[in-house]
Amino acid sequence: EYLLASICLPNKEIAKGFETAVIVTESGHVFSGIVKEETEELVKLMMPDGEVKTIPVLEILDRTAGQSGMPADIVEKLPKKDLRDLVEYLVSLDGSQKMDEEGHEE
Repeated sequence: EYLLASICLPNKEIAKGFETAVIVTESGHVFSGIVKEETEELVKLMMPDGEVKTIPVLEILDRTAGQSGMPADIVEKLPKKDLRDLVEYLVSLDGSQKMDEEGHEE
């Protein structure tokens, strides 16, 4: 049920490790990406191109939660059979696959 809900309503609850943020710095730059690491001193965002951007906390002017990377309308584009097959496949994964920092299987 959790997987199906995550696919159908991707912005309702974003899984830990996949949270996104939109950060505006004092210099006026806007960065949007997946939060890969966060400390009291810095935030590391993985940008859409895979680059990891380190932003000092002291330079952050504004920060908001971003949207899920999962397309919100995917259920409208997938036939029901494909959606069922996707959920079945995801359930079959046992979590033993290791991913690198870019989200690729090692």
